[in-house]
Amino acid sequence: MICAQPMGQKLRGSGAPPVRSMAPAGTRPWPSWGEWRSVEKAGAVKPFRWIAVGALLAFAGCEVGAAAYFMSRGDKSSDGSAVVVAPPTFKTWIAHIPDNNAADLELAALIALDGKPGPTWTELGNAEATFIFDPAADPASINAILIQASSTQDYEIDSIEILDDQGRVIEHASGPTWSNLVNSPNSMKGPPDGDPAVTVAVGDVRAFIFTLYSEPIDRFRINGRPPTSAPALGDVVAVGGYSSGFDERPGGMAIDANGLIHLTLSVSNTVRLLRYGLDGNLVDDVQIETGITTSVGSHSVALDSSGEIFTASTILDGRVRVRQYHPNLSVGWSRTFFSGHTSDRVEANGIAVDESGDVVVAGAMNSPSGLEYWQAKVAGVDGSDIFDSTFGGGPGATYWHGVATGPGNLIYATGTTDFLNVIQGLIIRFSPDGAFEWFDIFGNSAPLEDVGRTVALDSAGNLFVAGSLGTAAEGRNSVLIRYGTDEFLPAATTFNGLANGDDEILDIAADTDGSIYAVGYETVSGQGENMWVRKYDANLNPVWTRTHDGGVGNDRAISAAIHGDQLVVAGYQTVTGGQTKFVLRVYAK
Repeated sequence: MICAQPMGQKLRGSGAPPVRSMAPAGTRPWPSWGEWRSVEKAGAVKPFRWIAVGALLAFAGCEVGAAAYFMSRGDKSSDGSAVVVAPPTFKTWIAHIPDNNAADLELAALIALDGKPGPTWTELGNAEATFIFDPAADPASINAILIQASSTQDYEIDSIEILDDQGRVIEHASGPTWSNLVNSPNSMKGPPDGDPAVTVAVGDVRAFIFTLYSEPIDRFRINGRPPTSAPALGDVVAVGGYSSGFDERPGGMAIDANGLIHLTLSVSNTVRLLRYGLDGNLVDDVQIETGITTSVGSHSVALDSSGEIFTASTILDGRVRVRQYHPNLSVGWSRTFFSGHTSDRVEANGIAVDESGDVVVAGAMNSPSGLEYWQAKVAGVDGSDIFDSTFGGGPGATYWHGVATGPGNLIYATGTTDFLNVIQGLIIRFSPDGAFEWFDIFGNSAPLEDVGRTVALDSAGNLFVAGSLGTAAEGRNSVLIRYGTDEFLPAATTFNGLANGDDEILDIAADTDGSIYAVGYETVSGQGENMWVRKYDANLNPVWTRTHDGGVGNDRAISAAIHGDQLVVAGYQTVTGGQTKFVLRVYAK
């Protein structure tokens, strides 16, 4: 199945004067709304609708599940021929067990037979590591899954996830567990969290554990591995959180060379800078803002090559404050930007540091006519101005959601543009001093707006932008676009969940091998919004996908960052009572 394809020709913008600009003299400014209309009428620019509904090759649930890694060892028999010795594996069995009382009887029978299942159970297969099983039996006839291991190899069993036919998680073990020779059996319950149950079979007595489920079992994924083996792709290796009695919402995230995770977090009316290890444990934190009164905007963090920390936050009545912290969290300089109107903002991907160590912030400044694009660059050493530019992108509100810097200190921003009264996505490149150089518009004419949420570059110089496309029948569909190093012939892929509800990419992280990791949310019938994490290869084909349902309300992955062989995802989940709580999830990438 093809999940990406090259799209049409590129659109170049005009160098007309801006509506309002504070950029240095001599720059190539952004075209005004008047020039948009006049240029289009003259035929010099055609709306770039190459991501219109139907123009992309959309896919639903295109996924490659994490596969078990089967190995063999070649020995020699007495006649010199090769003998294949199968490696140790855990075995999987399925059954229908009416209730807990019947499960108690099965437990006693299993113990009496040294862990060997009787006629109630049907053997399904075996695996060495995380694997998706697909029973042939009627899903309604299965409600129990048993894992069995011999003494030749202990196994860590993190979770069993019941999946639908598109790989979406619909249930975890949540009730009693029945087991023998298993340490911490209840650790297998719930979603994967890196805290597993561990089999410890002795001699000829096999270890086993089983649970009952309420949903029919069509497919399921066992998340597990030997303690000495590397986790499979997409396995959760650690989780983290924050302890407060308030709503919590993460913003942006960055990881330093030592694997120290930096992220910003809203806790009630404050913004905090938190630092975590890759084991999910909180190292330290500091409050960076308080008294937040605005309900719009967000906050983010970026690092320079020496570990200096820079944050940008929407504060008070919508002002934007940029701060510097040193690696020991002592306070450096701070700058506040304010248009004189309310609702100025910066979003979760709105700050970046360039090769020279200078800080670029992108968001929106308000004006009597509404929100307008805003971008500023300040010296990393002292916060002094390099440029501060605001301009309009159409008759409606427009602003940047994300910003990134690239080789030569080039600046890339993405957000929305009001093009002929249709809100569409926008990607733009600026020179190091803020001069407009190149842009592309993506989207369609459906009622819902098209949005660029995040932008990134890989080590080869390919440019990626991601966000969502509004559709008439499927809500928001996530979109990921790749431009080559020449900025021509982009490739793109979209995703629409089965519920035909909103699905968005909120952040991306580019790897050195050309892979891209996208995070956001997917709407699932009966569950609301679920955290959504997907790895794409260099050709934008899905490699693996993971989702997370907190079990109560909406859950979103907000930001992503890579360190070594791990992908770190920051998001939130809704808990009983309606509070949103921060969750950090570390995946094997």
